[in-house]
Amino acid sequence: MLVVAGSDSSGGAGMQADIRTLGALGIHCACALTAVTAQDTRHVAGILPVPATLLDSQIELAIGDFTILATKIGMLATEDNVIRVAQRVQAGDLPNVVVDPVLASSSGKSLIDQDGIRAYREQLLPAALLVTPNIPEAELLTGMAIGNEADMARAGTLLVEMGATVAMVKGGHVGGSTSMDVVACGASDDLRIAIDALAQDSRPAAPDGTSPSLDVTGQSPEGVISQSSTSFHITTTAQGNRSEIVLTAPRVRTKNTRGTGCTLSSAIAAYMARGDTVVDAIVKAKYFVTAAIAGASQWTLGKGNGPIDQLGWNEQS
Repeated sequence: MLVVAGSDSSGGAGMQADIRTLGALGIHCACALTAVTAQDTRHVAGILPVPATLLDSQIELAIGDFTILATKIGMLATEDNVIRVAQRVQAGDLPNVVVDPVLASSSGKSLIDQDGIRAYREQLLPAALLVTPNIPEAELLTGMAIGNEADMARAGTLLVEMGATVAMVKGGHVGGSTSMDVVACGASDDLRIAIDALAQDSRPAAPDGTSPSLDVTGQSPEGVISQSSTSFHITTTAQGNRSEIVLTAPRVRTKNTRGTGCTLSSAIAAYMARGDTVVDAIVKAKYFVTAAIAGASQWTLGKGNGPIDQLGWNEQS
């Protein structure tokens, strides 16, 4: 699998989190580094982007040497890097593309300018299989304010209308006792089949043609560390040309959430590399990241937001 992302010198997020995640899931990680950063668990002090020509050379060598089964795209840092990566995706060089649009750090530092955000909208998202923004990132990409589940669903629909096949708007920035992610899907037959299989719903459609919602308490899939808090609810709905999945898990009370978005997107791509549909990969990755947060909830690494436990170290101790 190929990961296109920046480095985190604190070791908690970025390429470092991606490599740990893929290793935990049995996937080899070929890397195309987009930026070197100087940061700790509290803030980003500096960023040195990799030139687009060097980034493209890394991608060229990876795809020439390995059979790439899935691609995770994280921080890109510059408009030129966004455009160069988008061209690779548009050319069909990178399969099963998961875009985690890292536009700002958790401390609020901008990681790309407005021209770069426009390049995301106009060139990269239309070529992506899946885009996984958190709420601030979804607001930047869509231009709308997001404060609740309905807003998240609308933002996801807008991202699909921009061209992404599937959009997963992550709700970690919304407070409350649960952590909710909303997945908006287009109208493809393959997606509908995958969603129907997920729901395992044999009830007839309603008279207006909509599918009934279904609450499912999931069980941890193979390859996911078995923290008890990984149980969560799945609700699926379909209406007209739109399908929606809502994943709701108990919120883990911890400051250790560094690398959560990187881990989720890498896990989704890893499960697709292992043969799962994008829908099944999203569900399995939600289990994985919830367990990783729970596993690190009591850690005291760093003075700010510490990393999460992708490798199941807490269970081994």
